[in-house]
Amino acid sequence: MKLTITAPKIADAQTVALVNQAPLSIHDVTQRVEELRLVLSAPDWEPTPEEREQLVDDLVGTELMARDSITRGLLRDPEIQARLWYFQRRFLADEWLRREQTALRVTPQEIEAFYNVNKSYYQLPPRVRVRQLAVPSEQQARQLLKQLLEGVDFAPLAKTHSIDANAATGGELGWVVRASDKELYARSGAALEGNVLFPEAESVVFALEVDQSSQVVKGPGVGGQPHAYYLFQAAEKQPGRQKSLTEVQDEIKALLSLQQLNEKLQRLRSQATVETHKERLKGGP
Repeated sequence: MKLTITAPKIADAQTVALVNQAPLSIHDVTQRVEELRLVLSAPDWEPTPEEREQLVDDLVGTELMARDSITRGLLRDPEIQARLWYFQRRFLADEWLRREQTALRVTPQEIEAFYNVNKSYYQLPPRVRVRQLAVPSEQQARQLLKQLLEGVDFAPLAKTHSIDANAATGGELGWVVRASDKELYARSGAALEGNVLFPEAESVVFALEVDQSSQVVKGPGVGGQPHAYYLFQAAEKQPGRQKSLTEVQDEIKALLSLQQLNEKLQRLRSQATVETHKERLKGGP
């Protein structure tokens, strides 16, 4: 199969420049604007009239360089031919994907049915927002616990005495989830936001009430120490809950759309003769 591209016919009313009688069109300017929106990560960027005029001058420069490349015989270079062949197929594949995505239809009924069958994947487990304090000795940890029980605020103690990386923020560790919940989400291909504590601390933290401080917990070392002694405080707790259909319907729609695209691609693959030699990649590109 050979791909060939010919220049489109451009009406005079659509022509913004002529370079050696080769027309440049309003469509060329529009395409350049789309490219710049991607480069600038600004999908809503709209050039001013002056900037559009500058784009025409830029396109003239592009056309001159392209024409000179043809004159110098660059199109006969095997490496350039291979790259053009790749870019043509990549562009057509992108257009196929764009048009197929536009034609996709996922109904509300399909979304709801998927949600009902897969409700377990849309459960948020309980989590705790934790403050943490770590010191090198058990005696020091017990002295600090005594102060906490006497009503001293956790954050100033952590800032003054803690040897872990969260000391500067008053021991704020953020949200913590159970390791088993994190692993369950990972196996399903999803990500669960939240830190995970070492095992001895996890059960202690999840048993705390809000603003309650823990007993001393021996755990992993910090700052080169073989082990450290920890105190925790539950700053906030959130129970587990089921995400509603409204919360996840966009996510499900995207997933079902991707499934439809994959099915279309698999049909194309089943109708084609495909032979791969992946072992030849061992040497690298």
